[in-house]
Amino acid sequence: MCSLKCNEPGAGIVLMKLDELHSFEEHPFKVERNQELFELRDSIEKKRAELKIREAKKEVKVRIEKMRDIEYFWGMGYITVILFAIAQNDSGLV
Repeated sequence: MCSLKCNEPGAGIVLMKLDELHSFEEHPFKVERNQELFELRDSIEKKRAELKIREAKKEVKVRIEKMRDIEYFWGMGYITVILFAIAQNDSGLV
């Protein structure tokens, strides 16, 4: 570990397995594995999943709108070509 005088970023940070942690008597920070911790973890995972689902739905909605726009303009192009052909043939419908 590093003393308090060490000002380097990340100094004193150590990666450990959860199994290696233990509680210190009379210390305000305790290592606890209880139902509340597991419920918190499950809640976070559910929120994350819900967020991903919402993002995916938004992306699908945007893609569908783009496809509709493309389809609309293609359709308008076909109508324009048909009207132009009718006008060129002077078929009397225009």
